[in-house]
Amino acid sequence: MFNAIAVQSLPAGKHLTIPKHRGLRLRANERMYNWIYRYKNPEDGRIRQVKLGEWPNMSLNSAVRQWRQLKSLRDQGIDPSTVHRQAQAPRRNSISMSPESAAQLTVQQIGLYYYEGHVKHHWGERGAKEVWRIFARTLGEFANLPAEAVDAVMAADFLRGFLDRPTQGTITRRELGAAWDHAIAHGLLPAKCVNVWRSVMRGEFKSKGVRIKGVYRGPVKRLLSINELAVILPWLQHFTSANEDILTLLAWTCAPGKEICAMHAREISQEQDGWWWTIPEEKLRPQRRGAASDFRVPLVGRALEIVQRRLLASRTGYLFEGRKGGRFDPKNVGVAVWNARADCDSRPEYQRPRLPISDWTPNDLRRAAVELLKTMECPPEILAAVQGQLGNHLRLSTDGQAHAAMKRLWMTRLAQVLDQLMRGRIPAPWETEKLAA
Repeated sequence: MFNAIAVQSLPAGKHLTIPKHRGLRLRANERMYNWIYRYKNPEDGRIRQVKLGEWPNMSLNSAVRQWRQLKSLRDQGIDPSTVHRQAQAPRRNSISMSPESAAQLTVQQIGLYYYEGHVKHHWGERGAKEVWRIFARTLGEFANLPAEAVDAVMAADFLRGFLDRPTQGTITRRELGAAWDHAIAHGLLPAKCVNVWRSVMRGEFKSKGVRIKGVYRGPVKRLLSINELAVILPWLQHFTSANEDILTLLAWTCAPGKEICAMHAREISQEQDGWWWTIPEEKLRPQRRGAASDFRVPLVGRALEIVQRRLLASRTGYLFEGRKGGRFDPKNVGVAVWNARADCDSRPEYQRPRLPISDWTPNDLRRAAVELLKTMECPPEILAAVQGQLGNHLRLSTDGQAHAAMKRLWMTRLAQVLDQLMRGRIPAPWETEKLAA
């Protein structure tokens, strides 16, 4: 079993294997512990090994992720040590490579150099994993072509294969262009080499919107009506406790799901005017950074009940803990809603309650709550503040306490409306809509 006690008891020169991940081991030296991937070279059958990193700077989960990537290369007949060793060079120095050596680099190798030298160290885990998947699995026969020989015609022919998947085509074209820029900057490709990916097929990948079971829904965003909310909100109790609480917080706080799933105890505070959830600026999405130092959300009604209950039960500080530690994965919430849809045919043998209204996603609850505030004639500047979209007129204001009080007032009014909907009741101002329906 892998744990700190087992590691620190290893004598120098010995190693600890990870049974479920063949070839992955932690070797003890006199001054450090190194993660090693030991494997049989697919070309000559000799035993080789690659150093992945040092423990505890590299955790077990991080080592397993790198092991999977290198093992996938080996399964494709590529020597992982060659790719891994060469990919480290761009991080240390600019590579001076002879024209003969540069001409031998394939498209896939250029992509993996870019991944190892830049993406893995500057990107988030999910984005880096997607970039690696593009270069390791989706290039097909194009991966083995000499990178220096790729011209505009060849690039266009390859990208046309993604016209039926415009989003994937856009991402693939973008990352190949970034890989070429990286290779030229570090001497992997000649300086005179033209990055054809920046110009070819530009603007030709046009998305048709969300496609569900082969049917395009289009770019129109779903807006739940008051009657639909009166049906959906009481039904949330059929989800697991974590998913139910996250979906409830989406409506009661109008905060993005990613930030809700990463909610931490240190961000919750009880102040003179009530409870607040303060999202640090560094956790906000890039487009929201710079609008304010932090994003403060008043906690009222059911949102406050959920936060207080989860504060008492939290073991790691995260209010929503993932199965493998750390924060809860926002993707799990969307998957739970999809699996509960009446038209979901995944795992038909698994009997579970089905949603009475299927055509919605978790973020639609947040959008519907914002629409309720608009209907209640919430001032535009307060509506923007609730969503973390602070305009210049708010940034220039010096009366922060007044804005905080107004924000709490309108979120309290929203909570009162949502509480009635949670009980299946339509509030009085919306009764006419119910009769018309």
